[in-house]
Amino acid sequence: MDDKLKVLWNLDVLVKMCRSKSDGPSLRVEEVEINNKIRGYQQEINDINSLSDEDSYDSSAEMADRNIEIITKKQLQTLKNELKDKNKELNNLKEAEAKAYESTNLLRETKASYEKYILSMQERVVSVTDNDTINRYNNLIDDTSRKISDINIELGEENEEYVNVQGSIEDVTAEIIELEEKIDKKKKLLAETQANLENKDNYVDHSKKEKNTKRINELEEKISDLNSRLEELQANPKYIETKIKDIINSDEAPENAKSYLVELINIVIRQPYINVANDNKLEEELLRATQARDSFANEIDQKTYNILEANTPEKVRINYLEKRINRWQTELTELEEKVSLVDQDKNFEYKLNEQEINDMIAVMKKDLSEFQKAYDDTPDTNISVKASLKVSVDEKRNDIVEAEKIATQFRLNEAEDIAKASYIIKNDYEEYKNNILNAQKEISNLRNRLLTKKSGLIDISTRNKDKDILKELAQTVIDLKHRRQFPDTPIDVVRRLEDELKINLTDSIDMNIINQTQTLVPKDYDTYIINKAPISNLEPERFEPEEKRGLKVIEATDIDEPEQLLNMLNEVKTADEVINEQIPEDNSVKESVQQEETEQIDDTLEENNANI
Repeated sequence: MDDKLKVLWNLDVLVKMCRSKSDGPSLRVEEVEINNKIRGYQQEINDINSLSDEDSYDSSAEMADRNIEIITKKQLQTLKNELKDKNKELNNLKEAEAKAYESTNLLRETKASYEKYILSMQERVVSVTDNDTINRYNNLIDDTSRKISDINIELGEENEEYVNVQGSIEDVTAEIIELEEKIDKKKKLLAETQANLENKDNYVDHSKKEKNTKRINELEEKISDLNSRLEELQANPKYIETKIKDIINSDEAPENAKSYLVELINIVIRQPYINVANDNKLEEELLRATQARDSFANEIDQKTYNILEANTPEKVRINYLEKRINRWQTELTELEEKVSLVDQDKNFEYKLNEQEINDMIAVMKKDLSEFQKAYDDTPDTNISVKASLKVSVDEKRNDIVEAEKIATQFRLNEAEDIAKASYIIKNDYEEYKNNILNAQKEISNLRNRLLTKKSGLIDISTRNKDKDILKELAQTVIDLKHRRQFPDTPIDVVRRLEDELKINLTDSIDMNIINQTQTLVPKDYDTYIINKAPISNLEPERFEPEEKRGLKVIEATDIDEPEQLLNMLNEVKTADEVINEQIPEDNSVKESVQQEETEQIDDTLEENNANI
């Protein structure tokens, strides 16, 4: 074999170590097509960028904007003057409203407190069954209703003026809002017009420019995709092989092929197990990997995957719901006790406080009547006494007003407590009862779902995870068998190429990867499977195959090639499909087997080349 054939033979070995399934000449043709497309797209981008915007300028649009600017400024000033007058009118109306409000405020607050007091008691009395409590609430409602009637007479006389003032405020406010909206629109129009005038580019036909920009973005995106594909195919071992062969066949200097050789070698040395020696240790690891694969396949076949034995989401949910039910029942009892305290007025004794304050008010009114009579009976000539009595009358009136406010606060407080009690019965109490009922129904549905699964209580998720682990174990066997095809390591081939081409390659390749991966470290397959397997309480359960499941038990000694494993996995799949027809077939193991079969064909071709 001459030197050139030796180089090509060693090159072919490196490429086969990479396990590439591409075709070198096809990649070269695709490269040419991609480069032609990139040049065409780039030329189109250059043509678009060369277009000028000078003929697209619209001077008439600029003149129209200047006229709009002048008119808008005048309109804006007129609107601002109108707004100033309206704000002044609104301030005067608000002052009048404040005076009217002060004269009726105490009456409104007192009436509102009585009404809220009555409403809370009416809502509560509906759900009360105790006769004493019902009579108490009804008497309070009657007394309070009479007080409201007296207040309504006083309030009606002063309320009309207040309503009229409010109507005027609403009208003026609406006018102000309308003016402010007009001013905002004019300001926006003025700002937009002035911005247009400051930027001459605004008077260019942008529709065409945007269309060109969009087209450039589309072309750049296409170029980016093509460059990505170009980088991908240029990194393919088969493509690199064609570049190296071109240099060798054209009798160029071997140094010209060095960069391609280094790139190819760095791809090769990253293949699994490729840097370890093809010796007894490799055979032992292959045997261990094969046994681990076959043993785990047999274990999968023996598992029941019973969903009732697994720690399923349904079981977690049931445990949670049972805890919630216990908590809700405790809170129901607490709510009943809380409502009872309000019904019996045992928390704050509102009735006693109200009676005490009413007695005080009665005394204050009696004192006021006496002072008022003394003031009226005192001659106007006795100025000092008259003035002193006037001060006393005013103070007594203020004291009565403040006392009424305090009484109002007590009524509001009790009304809030009664309303809260009614809310608890209508909402919280019923909500807890509904929550308990719904939780009990959900627990029943979850348990029924587990017992009526069409899959025959099969834990599909755990089974599929086990199959994923089995595929990984099968892939390890494939990687080891691929390494066994080659008697030499990549570095051995590299040294032969250095001798044949008279160039140095080892100083340019990543020797750290070789040093780190050339020693075969036996894998602890048991620990690997434990770490990868899903956490579950599903233990393998041994059955007689003919009597229990009708599935073939896989023995490790029965399996020589991954294809046999595929056939046996398909038998298990067929049995499972009887239970659940909706599980899609998984072809990843099959693809791995097909990959290894192709590699075995390549190995045969390699041996033929060696013989030649």
